[in-house]
Amino acid sequence: MSEFLLHVGMTKSGTKTLQDLFATHSQVYALGKMKRNNVSGGFRSEEVRALLSPLLFESPEHDIDLPELQRQYRELILPQAAGKQVCVASWEGLANRPPVKFAARIERVRAVVGPCKILFTLRNPVKWAASWYLQTMENNFIRRSAERRFKGRPYLDFDVWFDERINERKTVERVFCCPDNIRDTAELLGADSVGVFLLEELAVDPEKYFTRLARFMGVDSAEAIQLARNSHHNSRLLDAEFEYIREVGSDQARSKAWEEQSPTERSAAMKAHVEASVDRTSLARVDVPESISKQIIEANMSGNRWIQSELGIELERYGYQV
Repeated sequence: MSEFLLHVGMTKSGTKTLQDLFATHSQVYALGKMKRNNVSGGFRSEEVRALLSPLLFESPEHDIDLPELQRQYRELILPQAAGKQVCVASWEGLANRPPVKFAARIERVRAVVGPCKILFTLRNPVKWAASWYLQTMENNFIRRSAERRFKGRPYLDFDVWFDERINERKTVERVFCCPDNIRDTAELLGADSVGVFLLEELAVDPEKYFTRLARFMGVDSAEAIQLARNSHHNSRLLDAEFEYIREVGSDQARSKAWEEQSPTERSAAMKAHVEASVDRTSLARVDVPESISKQIIEANMSGNRWIQSELGIELERYGYQV
């Protein structure tokens, strides 16, 4: 029987690279997240969506029919995995779900698929917060995807945005809870069933990273390394684009005009601004205020220390505070 592996992220930690790998490796049967199909939510098929949607996204407080999902997995999904392909599902936003709810989801997954592995990808949490902020700025500016938090505004300073995120979860620890979820998953499934992979390791030594990843997954490492060389990474926000977002956000008349524009019109206006800029290549950067950086580090330190000591992941070597 094929093994089952769930990749839960964090976001902005090389997840797109891994999702491309999962979709193309000959020994992987990718269930999602997949970009290049017509099924909503990034699922491989409607059958897969019917299986994984309740498992991964239904609130743990809601009862679901586990025996029926077991039947669907064994009769509809597994027969499609050729030979010894590993069934892999990948949703990068799951790693930072509240620990109690995250653990309940992992228990559900195990109840349906049997023995399984959970793959976490990490990034230095302070740098992750900055990258997450920039991505949110871009997505909201073009598609207004964070309307509830932005309240109709095209731009928020980092500290205002950070406070909004914390207010949603009540505490900093609830936002930066991925290390706690790693520890809880290791206690549920055993340390051998939990893989932790760092974006910083991917940047410094990609061959070592993908060799270790392939070994954890149980797939051919040479093929993984070759496929990863051809992977396309997500584009990053340019400094000129970020400058344009700030300019619109600081001008009441331009903000009002922005409200009336379609996503296509906003993208076109931003592109015109970049083309008129002297610097069209520098990437946007944001400095995390020291007071916020300290909060993030303190929220992660205990979990990071556990990951390093119990799982042998060299977090301190890559600048993580332990």
